[in-house]
Amino acid sequence: MSSSPTRITARGAKKRPAFSCSNCYSRKVKCDRVKPCRACCLRGIPTKCEFSRAAEDRGYIQQAEYIDHLEERCHDLRRQLAAAKSARPTKSRVVQKLTDSDQIHTAVVVAAKHKQPKRPPDASQSLSQSLPQSPSPEDVILDHFASRLIDECCPLSKRETGTKLFILSDAYRMKSTSPLLAAAFGAASLVFVAQQHQDKRLEIVGYEHYGRAMKLMRQEMRDQSSIEVFVANFLFVLKEVFSGDHEALARHIFGAMQLLKVRTAQQHKAGVGQAIFMDMRIFWVSGAIVLRRRLFLAEPEWLTVPWDNRPKDILHCLLDRAIGVSSYLANLDKHLSSKKDFSNPDDHGDDNDNHNHDGDDDDDDDDDDDDDDGGDDVADPVHSLTFRTQAIRLDASLLEWKEKHADFYPYGYCYESPTVLDDTFPLFQCRDPKTQTIFTPPLLHYPDLLLPTALCTYWAVRLSLSKTGYTLTAEERYVFACNICRSLQFYLDKTPRCFIYRILYPIILASETFPAGSLERTFIAEVCRFLDRRYHIGIFFTLISKITGSADLRSMVGHE
Repeated sequence: MSSSPTRITARGAKKRPAFSCSNCYSRKVKCDRVKPCRACCLRGIPTKCEFSRAAEDRGYIQQAEYIDHLEERCHDLRRQLAAAKSARPTKSRVVQKLTDSDQIHTAVVVAAKHKQPKRPPDASQSLSQSLPQSPSPEDVILDHFASRLIDECCPLSKRETGTKLFILSDAYRMKSTSPLLAAAFGAASLVFVAQQHQDKRLEIVGYEHYGRAMKLMRQEMRDQSSIEVFVANFLFVLKEVFSGDHEALARHIFGAMQLLKVRTAQQHKAGVGQAIFMDMRIFWVSGAIVLRRRLFLAEPEWLTVPWDNRPKDILHCLLDRAIGVSSYLANLDKHLSSKKDFSNPDDHGDDNDNHNHDGDDDDDDDDDDDDDDGGDDVADPVHSLTFRTQAIRLDASLLEWKEKHADFYPYGYCYESPTVLDDTFPLFQCRDPKTQTIFTPPLLHYPDLLLPTALCTYWAVRLSLSKTGYTLTAEERYVFACNICRSLQFYLDKTPRCFIYRILYPIILASETFPAGSLERTFIAEVCRFLDRRYHIGIFFTLISKITGSADLRSMVGHE
């Protein structure tokens, strides 16, 4: 008798038709049956979203039709929300009470302590577990913190912060099915709120979430091409932006680059993978220039494949040209290193202590010597001409970008203005190159954040290239560095906190251009202290002190 139900079940079992797309069916995830479905779009493979014949007979929904349905539904919901606003408060009472730091900390800790441990379900609990469960107080609080994080990171127009909004919104939706993303989002949100309220106890809770997330990350690293791992690493970068740990931030940024290389360009044509690639590309390119390293992003597929379905903005058009500078500097350093080894064959032991083959510059003794990276050091006339020609060609390409894109930016242009946006911001003064008199130049204002980001990066890249001695005069270098300083007040006054690191590379190059102890370099130090007071992080001052002091940046990012 006891075995008969088993035989009946086995005999009566039928193979159910597959109505999900082939990818969702094989991965055993929920498919919304929209072509391309959301799961495939999130993983950056919309072109591989295919349905079986059974699903086509049943009738899946095309994406355009689905969007129309969603728009109609949105209109209905807006009408219902407007009618219900007068009867319901805008925020839940739980969230309304979380206005003070002590209440936030207490609520999170108490909710975590009283959270019931998971136990194997028995038959008597099956019915209750099948019913919808109301969210725990901890989940309500973390959801509120996550909303505050998204609002803080993406307060501007879609053109300026839309990419990061897309990433965070999709990561927020993905965390419901990914323990790794849930822990990573919790860590980033808690550290963000803790920094806002300067609450060390709440920050400790955030680091507990971070520890769990890192443990899950190590488990998931068996599949380095996983989109969950890539998104979680992005959230770790965001967490370090708020915590101010510059070494951890650098490691996560370069770790994301290694994951990017494993994932290949084809996986970044759409979805959240493409959005993260676009958001972090500026850090990878500028970091490669500072480190004087070749970068795989210079390969043709990385310059074309991720943009198959969308045009590039002015910043990414600039990065396409700037990425060649890092390869050029790496080749120049390799040539100089081999020339030194050839000229001193008996002193390899000493040379290995003082020169590495990645092209470190020995400018510890004189920060003001800008021509020590090339120029006169390339004694071979043939190689000297080759490197000079390449440098001039790269510099001309950068100038062409400015004349083609920045000077004809459709949303406005850069202009001088005496208007001071923040009275507490340090005052920038400089010298007239001809008379050497000190004066206060007008500030540079912009129509949005994208243009100053692109122009400051443009000036910084040309300054990096000019260190070879082949491009730009000393006066031109000084003007470019001053332009960066004149743009800082506008940029730092308008930008959200998570975008301030985009200006770090230009600040570093401006600081290197000015003489040590000068009025201009003192201004940059004051700006770093200003950021420390405003955001309670000393990362700018620490990094600039290390880099301009000729510290080995490679040790900070784990390079040998």
